[in-house]
Amino acid sequence: MASIIIDNRGLPCPQPVINTQKALAVLEQEELTSLVDNLPAKENLIRLATSLGYSYSVREDPDLFAVTISKSVNATLTLPSEPELFPHATTDDQNLVVATRRLILITGTGWAQGPPELSQALLKSLLYTIIQEPTDLPAYLVLLNSGVTLLTAVSPLLPSLQTLASLGVEILACGICTNYYHIDLPLAVGRVSNMYEIYGLLSKHTVLTI
Repeated sequence: MASIIIDNRGLPCPQPVINTQKALAVLEQEELTSLVDNLPAKENLIRLATSLGYSYSVREDPDLFAVTISKSVNATLTLPSEPELFPHATTDDQNLVVATRRLILITGTGWAQGPPELSQALLKSLLYTIIQEPTDLPAYLVLLNSGVTLLTAVSPLLPSLQTLASLGVEILACGICTNYYHIDLPLAVGRVSNMYEIYGLLSKHTVLTI
């Protein structure tokens, strides 16, 4: 099987994923190896391969991740059904499925402008309120800018975020932001995403920005 190597080291998110997806689109049965130099990029490439139904392997060296994706003729993209996309929704209640097509975008450590203590209290109250409405949960919480610091072990909102995750809300953090704030991985809750995935979610959901 032919093997192609693309070097995505040093490229900002989501360029490694975009470059790899473009390269895969023109391949037939070749094997593609994408080189990246950070953990979020490696994880994003693994998610890309998984979403496309392709097998993959990872070789790790100091400051280098080599993600090899094998594309075969029988590999096809399998889209999950509604219950898999939204695990807290049921097929018996279509209204719940519609309700879960909401995405909440959290762009800081508090809600609205004002004294930090007040805005943080408002966000804490909002998350508590969301938890009290288990039949009307959002599908996603996406955290950007300083909001990603809420997903660490020292976050005052960690218990509420963990509860939401246990209820089926998928929590995503911007990879550029976790790198900027030097946040250790893995996160205490949720997972690191990339701007390619985040944009796709924003374009398909009703977005509430906090």
